[in-house]
Amino acid sequence: MRKTNILLYAYALSTGILILSGCNEPETPARQESPLQIAASIAPERTPSRADAAPSPSSYDKTSFQANDIIKVERKADSSSSLTSTSCTYRLSSTETIWEWTGAETTNGPFYTYENGKTFTATYPSTFNEIAEDQTGTGFLSSNKLTAEATASDGKVNFKFTPAFTKITVIIYYQTAEAISTDNGLTLTAPKLRGGSDNADQSVQCLCKTVGASTEHTWSGIINPGAYTLSIKLGNTTIYAAATSTTFASATHYTYTLYRKGDRFQMSNTVTITAFGEGTSAGDEISAT
Repeated sequence: MRKTNILLYAYALSTGILILSGCNEPETPARQESPLQIAASIAPERTPSRADAAPSPSSYDKTSFQANDIIKVERKADSSSSLTSTSCTYRLSSTETIWEWTGAETTNGPFYTYENGKTFTATYPSTFNEIAEDQTGTGFLSSNKLTAEATASDGKVNFKFTPAFTKITVIIYYQTAEAISTDNGLTLTAPKLRGGSDNADQSVQCLCKTVGASTEHTWSGIINPGAYTLSIKLGNTTIYAAATSTTFASATHYTYTLYRKGDRFQMSNTVTITAFGEGTSAGDEISAT
């Protein structure tokens, strides 16, 4: 009988140890095995217009993501679950099929599938700082901020990027073919044109999209959405000065057309308003006058 009691005691003791060890053994969260899948695209743009034909469209308008592009992804704060806002960066793989965490943030990334139902925002360029004053070169693309917002579902977040700012295009027609010299750039000017709280005039030096001698030259610049009394200068000459303020909307493309006649510049009767990514000579147009 005593031997039986000892055996039962030993069995109970060993069972308790197993139970205790099972409770204390750390469980590897399944969520760590499933990174959130990122998908990203840019609102579709139509075929570039005749005015855009000389340079490659990718040299001034971002129409799709390419290998090694980096986006910044931020999880928005969620008071219901006490989640704070946090962000990390993702890079598009060399095969342009997968967005991979860059590993630049050692504590914030990547995001995992347990984030389902949470809201995320994304930004390109990932290092965007401000709208550049000089957009004659890389300043145009670095100023063209694209943003997106999406909710994680089924372990995925699908971002559809749209422009955050406004694009202004100016087309000038000449009676004879002329080349544009480097000191004869086109500048947009108005208070707070690039944003901020300073009410002083701000300028944007536009990107010239045409090269060589031509009877038609095209410039574009990125500005902050808002209400402006815009002036346009070619070199040191003011070729257009608005009489009244116009409200410029985000993700919208405004095209001004002027005709040079001798030393004079004549503005056309309408300003073309289209979606940001659309060209300048076709599509649905709305008269601004």
